[in-house]
Amino acid sequence: MASYFKLRTGLSRSKCHEKWEYFCEDATGISVVHEYANGFLYMSAAPSKQLRAKFPNALLQVPLAAVPCSADEYAAVHARYTEAEAKRKAEEELLKALRKGMSRNQHAAEEAGVAEPARLAPHLLDDFTVFDTETTGLSPENDRILEVAAVRYINWEPVAQMQQFVRFTGRVPHFITKLTGIADQDVRHASESKTVLGQFRKLAGESLLVGHNVGFDIRMIEAERKRLGAVVALPNPVLCTMELAKQRTPAPHKLGKLCERFSIPVVGAHRAMNDVLMTYELLRYLHELEPVTQLSPLKPVVPAAAAQSSLFAAA
Repeated sequence: MASYFKLRTGLSRSKCHEKWEYFCEDATGISVVHEYANGFLYMSAAPSKQLRAKFPNALLQVPLAAVPCSADEYAAVHARYTEAEAKRKAEEELLKALRKGMSRNQHAAEEAGVAEPARLAPHLLDDFTVFDTETTGLSPENDRILEVAAVRYINWEPVAQMQQFVRFTGRVPHFITKLTGIADQDVRHASESKTVLGQFRKLAGESLLVGHNVGFDIRMIEAERKRLGAVVALPNPVLCTMELAKQRTPAPHKLGKLCERFSIPVVGAHRAMNDVLMTYELLRYLHELEPVTQLSPLKPVVPAAAAQSSLFAAA
């Protein structure tokens, strides 16, 4: 008969989120589902008989500090893990298909062996990443990034997302905390900028980058990449929803004002992920108003040459 336990392990230095571990102990051994407060889940499965025979120390153990929990509680977190794992695998398959130039349906047809895959005609908004940054100020040279959020969309459907604070050991300006709600404790032990920007680069790939007043976010990211040693700017094409709005609608063109005008829900503006979701909805509205056919005429941002090679060249 199985027994169930749970343990709160507090903050992880690498994740900066509260973590719970849920244990299931039965005749086969112990399985553990790990769940972070930000929704990230993974599982440590019970070792196989062969592994237990070869490596006796591979056996998992229930920590003494763990407390009993119900079978239903364990089943619920295991279901969340199963759902998250299925979604991750589906995203991996979709990205494989995109690299081959196929749509979701064409990829499914090929896997089923029912049709020859047709090559996709390129379209501006088939594959794009909406992103936003929160910063300590407006100067790329003197200010720093505090938060990065991004969602990648394929055929207007989300396939991957991230939201990360960036480590900052100085004092967050009072007006920034008042505007965004981001305080010193949120960023003091967060991930380093190299890690966060690496995650952003991996998520976005070569997709179109979309943002509201996106030139500012690009300049902040490139300034930080330059400080990290990057010598080549991000190669992604860029689209600015503020510029689209200026072409299609009268002022004002601030994100919140535009969303209010077009009945797009405005929730928690000036936080990166909230602004990303509002920008996405604004892009949909503007595209329906008049199809997007060209990119934003932004000046290229190229970091000055540095002695070392780019940290992101292979990312």
